[in-house]
Amino acid sequence: MPGKIWLNMQDLRDVQSGLKTAVDEFAAVADRNEDVAASVGVPFDNHDLKNKVEDFEKDWNDNRAELSDGLGKLREHLHDIITAYDDYDANLASQLETSEHEALSQGGRDNTPV
Repeated sequence: MPGKIWLNMQDLRDVQSGLKTAVDEFAAVADRNEDVAASVGVPFDNHDLKNKVEDFEKDWNDNRAELSDGLGKLREHLHDIITAYDDYDANLASQLETSEHEALSQGGRDNTPV
């Protein structure tokens, strides 16, 4: 028995859009994070807090880059699925229109030209 495919294309497009937003936001955050250590400064000539903030920024930047890459790849795969389905749907619609046109172009009891 052949399987059935049910895709809510609007949901897929919404997810794709959300992934793009997430990737864009990660890129924007990278620029803002560099300012945090500078904002902390060196209170009371103690570099410990600034060093901790810089360590956190470095670790978070590495993790964010990895996460951003993964989300970007997921977005690309989702884009490929959407494109393939849209192409398949357009091809199927074209074939149906051609078949319908051919059936209607042949005279007969139910489809006599007017």
